[in-house]
Amino acid sequence: MGANLMKKIFLPLIAASVLAVGADIDALQKECDAGDGTSCVKIGILYGKGQEIKQDYDKAVELLAKACDLGFAKGCSNLGGLYSRGEGVKKDYEKSNKLYAKACDLDDNVGCFILGLSYDEGKDVKRDEQKAITLYSKACDLGFAKGCYYGGFLYENSKENNQNYIKAHELYIKGCDLKDGASCGSAGYLYRYGKGVEKSHETTEKYFKKACEIDVLDCETYKTFKKLGY
Repeated sequence: MGANLMKKIFLPLIAASVLAVGADIDALQKECDAGDGTSCVKIGILYGKGQEIKQDYDKAVELLAKACDLGFAKGCSNLGGLYSRGEGVKKDYEKSNKLYAKACDLDDNVGCFILGLSYDEGKDVKRDEQKAITLYSKACDLGFAKGCYYGGFLYENSKENNQNYIKAHELYIKGCDLKDGASCGSAGYLYRYGKGVEKSHETTEKYFKKACEIDVLDCETYKTFKKLGY
């Protein structure tokens, strides 16, 4: 499923989601020193990216670790990203997985998703499809659309006796509702072939159309279905 690519895509998104525009570095540092985890994460990310301040990975690691110790999930997941990429620290997937696990326990949807990828790929952990599904599903429940798609994909295409079209359908529908085109398209295929749901031409078209509306790359399937009628 291109999990390595997904990992590269989503790690920067963690940072992007919490950065302050025109951040006041001194104010953030004072708030962090006073025990505000959010400020520790924000300034830690700025140090890591060299944004509005000279890049300093050691400082980034220190601040993100402090935020994580304070129980702030984004501190754990961003620190996990530094360990997975070897930025400011020695690359250590075992350490990054532990940090993603802590972030996930604190209900960080990206932490759950990336840890799910690790179990899906067997990256410095024994591959465990059921754990991957559980983590993807939690990420999905926490609003991370790709968690829905990846969990649904494993349920649909399980190699370890976890195949369950009904659960795949549930996750694909959640992902589609969260505006993930791949989830919409996959739901359409379940209706097209009657996998876990009653076969329905009308519902197939509905979800193929939704996929196209969300992502133009998914439009070819919809156009072909409309043209051929199957």
